[in-house]
Amino acid sequence: MASVLLPIADGSEEMEAITIVDILRRGGVEVIIAGLEDGPVTCSRGTVIVPDATLDDALERDFDMVALPGGMPGAERLKNDPRLQALIRSMADEGKFVSAICAAPMALSHAGVLEGKKATSYPGFLDGDEHAGVTYTGSAVECDGNVITSRACPYKCSYCFNHAQLALTRLDGETRRWFDRRSVENVVAEINELRERYPLDKVLYIDDSFIQSRDWLDAFLDGYTE
Repeated sequence: MASVLLPIADGSEEMEAITIVDILRRGGVEVIIAGLEDGPVTCSRGTVIVPDATLDDALERDFDMVALPGGMPGAERLKNDPRLQALIRSMADEGKFVSAICAAPMALSHAGVLEGKKATSYPGFLDGDEHAGVTYTGSAVECDGNVITSRACPYKCSYCFNHAQLALTRLDGETRRWFDRRSVENVVAEINELRERYPLDKVLYIDDSFIQSRDWLDAFLDGYTE
C-alpha cells in the first residue's frame, strides 16, 4: 500500500490538510498525520487536529510521498523544521514525491528541491531572492517530475486529484487504481434522484477524477443518454 506523510503544525490550514487526507484515504492510500510536536495541533482557523503520530515517531519509517498543507504560520513552521527539511531533500533525491499547497511550497524551495523546477503557490510565497531558481507559473496546480505544487484549495481541487499522484499506485511495477471510482450506475442513480426531487432542466456534473478514465466516460455516456 502506498503511504503518505502529512506533517502539520500550529497554524496549518485545516481544509487543505484534511482534504488531502480524506481523498487519499478514500483511495486506499495510507496517510499518517504527523505533528511537529507532541499533542493536538490548533490550525489557522481554530480547528484542533489530533495527529496520528509525532514527526519524530513518523520518521522511523519510510513513505512514498510527503504532502505539506499551507496556512500561516503553519507553513513557516514546516519550512523552519530541520527534520522536515532533511526529509524533503532525501525523498526528492530518491525520486519520491514531494508536494505542497498554498504557502507551503516555500518549504520545498527552502529545502532546495524547487531549483530549476516549475512550481506554483499562493501569490507571494515564492517571491524573493531565496526562490530565484524557481520558475513560478501561478497555475492552480503544477507538476514537474516528482514535485507537485498547488496555489490553494479555493482555486481548484485538482491538486488532490491530479494525475501525477496516480504514480503512487505504480509502485513495484504494478499499476492499480488509487481510489474506488464510483460506478456508472451509482452516478446515474444519483442524477435521476436529483431530477425527481427538483425541477431541473439540466444537471452539470463536475468531477476531476473523470479525466483518469476514458472508459468510464464512455460507459457513462452509454448509460445516461439524456
